[in-house]
Amino acid sequence: MLDKQTESMLKVLSKYGADAGYKVLEFSDLIDELPRKYSFDEDSIKMCATWLANREYIEIKYMENNVICLRVLPKSKMYFENQIESDRESKLFRRMFIASIVTSAVVSFLAVMLASFLFR
Repeated sequence: MLDKQTESMLKVLSKYGADAGYKVLEFSDLIDELPRKYSFDEDSIKMCATWLANREYIEIKYMENNVICLRVLPKSKMYFENQIESDRESKLFRRMFIASIVTSAVVSFLAVMLASFLFR
């Protein structure tokens, strides 16, 4: 599981496409694309990129002089696809849980009404 800052960087890097080959990016361009709320700077970009590379989300060819040459790996695409799938599953679970509670309440109400009708 990725933290929000690293996930936002992976999302920006994924725009360049998995298996699309190496891309040379300047840190200043990445900083402009990344969300301001995480206040990315050159050091945080290096840290996130190294972390993503160590976990095989991206492959870094070189990173020097405020420039990074990287390739986005298929694992990054699978991360976002799995996240979408787990969101769907959690929504389905919530719906089923609410439906079971409502159904139980309705059945209980009907049982009480039937019992009060039969035992007057």
